[in-house]
Amino acid sequence: MVYKEYNIKRIFIAFVALLLFSNVCHAAPVISSVSDTVKNGEIISINGSSFGDKLNANPIRYDDFEGMTVGDTLDKATGWWSVVEHTYKPMISSDNQRNKDSSKNLKCYSKDSQNSIAYKNNIGFANTGKILFSTWVRWDWGNVTYDSRYQIKSWRIPASVASNGGVTYPDFAAFNWWYDKNGGYSVHYVQNHLGEDSGSNTEYFNSNVLRQDRWYHIMIQADMGTPGKTDGSWWIWTSSADFSSIYSKITQENCLVMVEGSNLLDAVKLDNYLDDGDGTLTLYWDDIYIDNSWARVEIGNASSYDNCTHREIQIPTSWSSDSISIKINTGSFNSGDGVYLFVVDSEGNTSSGYKIIIGDDSGIKPPQNVRLSEN
Repeated sequence: MVYKEYNIKRIFIAFVALLLFSNVCHAAPVISSVSDTVKNGEIISINGSSFGDKLNANPIRYDDFEGMTVGDTLDKATGWWSVVEHTYKPMISSDNQRNKDSSKNLKCYSKDSQNSIAYKNNIGFANTGKILFSTWVRWDWGNVTYDSRYQIKSWRIPASVASNGGVTYPDFAAFNWWYDKNGGYSVHYVQNHLGEDSGSNTEYFNSNVLRQDRWYHIMIQADMGTPGKTDGSWWIWTSSADFSSIYSKITQENCLVMVEGSNLLDAVKLDNYLDDGDGTLTLYWDDIYIDNSWARVEIGNASSYDNCTHREIQIPTSWSSDSISIKINTGSFNSGDGVYLFVVDSEGNTSSGYKIIIGDDSGIKPPQNVRLSEN
């Protein structure tokens, strides 16, 4: 009898464990079909399973700057971003476009320590604890005067940004060090400042990838976790020059993101900081995508997400567990390119790539086994 009761207990415990396990383990999304023509700006439908939930289909903010007026400051052009009242302000530009379908981007020029800074507070990261920030950025500099290394800070995700550009920690901050004025060598890393006077974690990308006069794709996916506890996680990807190798990636899991008592991260700052007081620096930004959910759709140039050297984020317009509609953003892919579609759910699980051809009716399948009648 004791043995039987023991076995019943074991079965019951195993059953409960199985239920708990099934609740925390999520099947990766599966794409079964795509409908409509895959062309830039068109709406297509993606069908499949295990896409999960996304409370708001649209991202919190997406800016490709198309339709805006060249020369307008970013705050005037969007009514959403704020800018620091320095001599030089972020403005809409038609210079150095990153692809054939782009006619506008954001230009941030800095000179004589007058940094061209844009920011947004109260984004909504704090509502979910999740951060997704994707952007393309290009570094150009003019008369950098230092003969030795110099530092550039390009973006931050802090708790908040003051009107003078100062930030409240904790934050994530991107640092770049160049070792000669021609950009011959660079070091690229991200610091996670844990709080005011509370130290930081510094993580280096595994290759020195950044050069001037090139566009780079940068994405951060983060879970803030609980202040004071090691239950946060973050991943940051940076593409290589001319897509010559896979993305350089930083991975931090089960880590402390902020100390106890800290404010939650809830802002984005386009920093454009140069520590050469007599030098000039221009940063160009494009396709800025901000959300408080990891759920997203991307296209890439390999069937495996991690093997892609080039990815472009898509703009969702509707989302359910088995169907997603997106507005196609081909980015710097071209018509006729074979690319792979990826769905990422809110937990970061990624589908296998589903091949589509840009410019084709990729989801419309021809009839099979058709016989022509002689009558």
